[in-house]
Amino acid sequence: MADALTLLRIALIPILWWQAVLGRGSLVGLGLAAAGATDVLDGRLARRMGQETQRGAELDAIADVLLLASAAGWLGLLHPEIIRDNPVLVLVPFAVYIASLAVGLIKFRRLVNTHLYLPKAAGCLLYTFAVVTLATGGYSRLLLALAAAAFALSSIEMLAAELLLSDPGMSRGSILFRARRWDMSTIQVRGSARKHRSQAPISMAVGNITTPASSNPTEAAPIPNETRP
Repeated sequence: MADALTLLRIALIPILWWQAVLGRGSLVGLGLAAAGATDVLDGRLARRMGQETQRGAELDAIADVLLLASAAGWLGLLHPEIIRDNPVLVLVPFAVYIASLAVGLIKFRRLVNTHLYLPKAAGCLLYTFAVVTLATGGYSRLLLALAAAAFALSSIEMLAAELLLSDPGMSRGSILFRARRWDMSTIQVRGSARKHRSQAPISMAVGNITTPASSNPTEAAPIPNETRP
């Protein structure tokens, strides 16, 4: 069921391209909103029904990349003034995103779908900006700046996850939180090791703690044949 929703999101893309070529921005905006709803529902449905699979995660990542690239194409086709007026604000986050995709493909041979908070928040902002712009026919520079900043930061976090983790697809939450937790774990392990060493018995040069050696010299035993004066 979750995979069916993901496939539905992919199937919407050529239909929305057709509407974009015809100049029907409002319909494209509504279709993009519907596609975003399937993006939210498929993950929740997979977790609730116990149908989370590696294949489903890869399919979801492919759908997200295709939809994001298509949304950028629709905005460029219907609202070219966005890129013309804000080239740095648009191109820099996409360059970082392409770099994160390239690292994932080179290192893991697949598109990585993380469960980090920041990419989810950035996706919501990007969907909101695209839907509002396409539906209303105008764009907000403030909303564009917020979406671009979140997109850039989320791409950097994804890139860090791909470089630092052996399986970034299993990562949840935030890389910053995980790094702090790793530091705390390291401190606790080191503190436990020091405590263990401090409680260990210290070997003595002479004797030990259970049978301490006497500091007084031991009197030699008399020889049986020795004649005393």
